[in-house]
Amino acid sequence: MNRTVWIIFFALSLLAIAAGLWWPREYPTGISCLFLTTTGYPCPFCGMTRAFLAAGHGAWREALQQSPVGALLFPGAIVLAVVSGWHGLRRTSGAQQSDPRIPRLVWMGAALMLAANWIYRLLAGLK
Repeated sequence: MNRTVWIIFFALSLLAIAAGLWWPREYPTGISCLFLTTTGYPCPFCGMTRAFLAAGHGAWREALQQSPVGALLFPGAIVLAVVSGWHGLRRTSGAQQSDPRIPRLVWMGAALMLAANWIYRLLAGLK
């Protein structure tokens, strides 16, 4: 992957971490879900912002109750910052290029986790 792309990932992950740490979790983000408004049921992504902000503030119980997958996004952003920062800042000879494609198994695992998270929120009656 291009060094510039890694640096962009690094900057975006730092921005997400900063938002998770300093955005007050008590205040609404101004984001409303069209799916929830239309159907009355939460979408697969509902609660992830609240869970991310709660995790950023160290309220892990609340984060996991809101959205288990959303709670995992905060430590995931930290891992992404470390990995992308390392790739973006290291010097390479150009001879070693890793394959940037994400394996199909990772995509399938992410889809299953998202589906399980959605089922959890529906069964728990969370909106």
